[in-house]
Amino acid sequence: MMTTLTARPEAITFDPQQSALIVVDMQNAYATPGGYLDLAGLMSQPLARSLPTFKPP
Repeated sequence: MMTTLTARPEAITFDPQQSALIVVDMQNAYATPGGYLDLAGLMSQPLARSLPTFKPP
């Protein structure tokens, strides 16, 4: 049975029986300048300011 997730920039349809969960380092892949959120125009200043808080020591 196919499942559709509402997402931006487009919905994602997949078959859970034929899928795997992959965990992505969102901070480095998506939330840094030049990452997915920035390129999609979704990066907000509050998010950008909070990123250094989450960096490992």
